[in-house]
Amino acid sequence: STATVEAATITAVAQSVSNVNTLIADSSVDPTGDASAEILEASQTTMQDSIDQLADGTIDATAYSAQTDSGTLFNGTESPSYTQPQQRSERS
Repeated sequence: STATVEAATITAVAQSVSNVNTLIADSSVDPTGDASAEILEASQTTMQDSIDQLADGTIDATAYSAQTDSGTLFNGTESPSYTQPQQRSERS
C-alpha cells in the first residue's frame, strides 16, 4: 500500500527544515558554540516531536507550522534570529 501525504504537510515540514538550515548556516553562528547546540537540540527534540504528531494525525499542517515557527521553536535560545529567516540571495 502507498501512503499519500498532502502537499501542505510536505510544505510545512520543508519550511521548518529550511529555517533550521538557514539559522545553522548563519555566519554569526559558531558551529561549536552554544547557539548552534541550542538550534540543533530544538530541531532534534521539539521539531521531531511535532513531526511525529503530524505523522500520526494528532496535529495538522497549520498546527505543525505554528509549533515549529522559528519564533516558537527557538524562543529562549541564543539563536541569532527568532523570526522567519530571509531568503538568501544567490552569490555569483
